Amino acid sequence: MKIINFNKNILLLLIILNIIGIFAAAYSYIYDVTLFLSSNKFYLIPLIPVSFIAYFLTSICLIYVYRNKIVPQFLFVITFYVDFVYGLGAGVFYIIYMNFIGFSLFYLWYVIAHLFLGVISIYLLSHIKKINPYYYFVLFLIILIKDYSDIYFNTTSYLTNLSFYQEIEVIILIVLFQLTALFILYKTSRKHL
Repeated sequence: MKIINFNKNILLLLIILNIIGIFAAAYSYIYDVTLFLSSNKFYLIPLIPVSFIAYFLTSICLIYVYRNKIVPQFLFVITFYVDFVYGLGAGVFYIIYMNFIGFSLFYLWYVIAHLFLGVISIYLLSHIKKINPYYYFVLFLIILIKDYSDIYFNTTSYLTNLSFYQEIEVIILIVLFQLTALFILYKTSRKHL
């Protein structure tokens, strides 16, 4: 895949939008974090703020690119993965979710904010070269830990207030996005052999 190049002004705009995303995401997680603190499950807090982590990692990658610095490949890989799975995945989820609950400007904002990350994942993918096999192992561990905590400790808001069957559908959706992201990374890496 050819590297997609943006001019400095567009990159700067994307950096600013991602920094705004960091603060907006942090604000949106205040309730969840206080809930986990009050229930003495503070050790699960790093697994809660997926959007915050996505915006944070994306900002770092874009700042590297903006400053013409070499971005560590694992940073590109993990950021692509998080932006693709939880950006595109959450965008699709909230579109489906609004079919159950009805249209909401609040959730429309979530769709736009998450699809923004999903689109950036395509840009990041253009920068990924040959991937060290160890990165797949680390991604697999992250997937296992995150999925386990989401299902058994409710560390994601995606699975709250859903029926059992809706939860199963969301889990399948997330797993499909995870497998797709891994497949895309694998195919991208194979092109650079």
